[in-house]
Amino acid sequence: MGDPPRFSAIGTFAGGAVLAVLIAGLLVFLVRAARGDRRRAARDTALDLAMALWVVVILAVTVVPIRQSGTLPPMGVIPFLDAIRRIGLGESSVPEEAIDIVNNIILFLPLGILAAVRWGRDWRLVFILLVVCLSTAIELTQALQATGRFSSTTDVVTNTIGAAVGFRIGLRFRHDAEDDDIEDPEDDDIEAADTQVP
Repeated sequence: MGDPPRFSAIGTFAGGAVLAVLIAGLLVFLVRAARGDRRRAARDTALDLAMALWVVVILAVTVVPIRQSGTLPPMGVIPFLDAIRRIGLGESSVPEEAIDIVNNIILFLPLGILAAVRWGRDWRLVFILLVVCLSTAIELTQALQATGRFSSTTDVVTNTIGAAVGFRIGLRFRHDAEDDDIEDPEDDDIEAADTQVP
């Protein structure tokens, strides 16, 4: 029937974190809406909430203990060398390591998309640095706690790649949205002019 303690821990963490994020998001929206445009406040708050909730997902699947073990897990200091070593020792296979790398990239992809739509190109470097810090903190937590997870700098590299690729994709969505915002006022002006013609 699976591993009840693991899913119980993840569910407890995720449930509490999601509730806290939603309450904070509501308060932020009310403050922003009181200061100006409610539509802009709703858009920005929705993107902020989505990013915060996705960070909760990331932490739930990377930091919440899978199982308690008596010893600290080894840490892979040199990127990808730990994967090569595991394959060489027969502890893993090339497809398994490839899937793990792809999963790490995909995990941070949505965060990059959301950040690009929310902040734009000027925040790219800052965002990447924040992702590096977040991913490093996750790996250090795994390395310092006997949580049944393997800590590796490979994850930091692949997480950062995923976030960077997502950010580039998100810029496309942001540009499309900006184009729509530019076109809308012109359409309104044309419609207004048409209504004034006798």
